[in-house]
Amino acid sequence: MSETEKEKQTEIEITDADAVDTQEILNCGQCQGLIPNGEEIRTENAVFCPGCFHEIQKILHDSIGEQSQNINYLGALSGGIIGGLITALLWWGFVTLTHFQIGIVAIIIGWGTGKGVAVFSGNKRSLGLQLMSIGLTLISYGMATYWVSRTFVHHYFAENSMAGTLPLFPTPALFMDVVGTGFQAFDLIFLGIALWQAWKITAPMKINTES
Repeated sequence: MSETEKEKQTEIEITDADAVDTQEILNCGQCQGLIPNGEEIRTENAVFCPGCFHEIQKILHDSIGEQSQNINYLGALSGGIIGGLITALLWWGFVTLTHFQIGIVAIIIGWGTGKGVAVFSGNKRSLGLQLMSIGLTLISYGMATYWVSRTFVHHYFAENSMAGTLPLFPTPALFMDVVGTGFQAFDLIFLGIALWQAWKITAPMKINTES
């Protein structure tokens, strides 16, 4: 074999070796088996073979389906009332101690109500629980707003040596009068955030199974 032919053969061998090295060797992130080239399914965190990927999909779909089944609605209602009441009292207590009404603090009412609904329902999630959380948050936020306004009214009475007191639990008419008088446009922002907190905490989980 001539020197020129040997050089050409060496170049071919090197080229073939480089081609083999550039082929990516992949192992499934689940079964650790070797994945045939071109059959891998990539996700953000791992690479899977088709069999394992579809098995994981099935498990996830089953888990998502179970989150809206066998819901303890009575427990959810109790948890929402407890969570809403505790956080409403926290906001009221903060205003009573500091004499400052900081509306952003009221956002915890949505979180506390939604968390109470979720935990006491058995950590379930559904549209029904979302609607329950929204309703209880509205009630809790409204009562907290009334109690805060009631505190400022009592301060005003005391500073001006006026007699009178507002009941802890008002009639609907008195509630609307007291809350409506002090309610301002920016309060809608805080209420909206509180409702969003309650809504998203109890929202059904969704997964993206697209490869």
